[in-house]
Amino acid sequence: GSAMGSMLSAAPLIKKVYIPKYIFPLERVCFALVNCLFSFIALVIVMLVTGAKLHATVLLAFYPLLTLFVFTLGIGLALAAATVFFRDVMHLWGVFTLALNYFSAIFYDPEQMNPLVVGSVELSLSQVIRFNPLYWYITGFRATVLDGTGLTWSMVWICGLCAVIALAVGLFVFRRQQDKFVLHI
Repeated sequence: GSAMGSMLSAAPLIKKVYIPKYIFPLERVCFALVNCLFSFIALVIVMLVTGAKLHATVLLAFYPLLTLFVFTLGIGLALAAATVFFRDVMHLWGVFTLALNYFSAIFYDPEQMNPLVVGSVELSLSQVIRFNPLYWYITGFRATVLDGTGLTWSMVWICGLCAVIALAVGLFVFRRQQDKFVLHI
């Protein structure tokens, strides 16, 4: 979310000097990555202090982290460009991320949920949740850090594919609109 407002907060600098505009969303996403790495280190320390089992697969957690970084960068670039032209994106994004969090299985196991019945159609919520890209990153972290099971191939390719698609879309949108930023900030 912080990459979204990066172009607006850098407006005085962008208006005065030429600077590659992608630097601002990239800085925000890199800051979030460093923050996440420190949180990860704190988690490992807490696990060691409390006697929780620390699996060797914890090293594999860097793959979901790296692909999540690329995914977030792509989304951040697209949102930063959109926010320059439509300021309400910031408010709408807050509502969207709240709903996204509920459908990402952070605090619950989707396999334990009862199916949703709509008319005569029975819909498994665990299948619906799998369409959320964040589900796969969270499941990857959970598998490597907590369960010690490692990553499945589906986790690897879905996380990678979502990251590549998000980055491609983000770069396309950002590059296409960046020359118009000065006129709208």
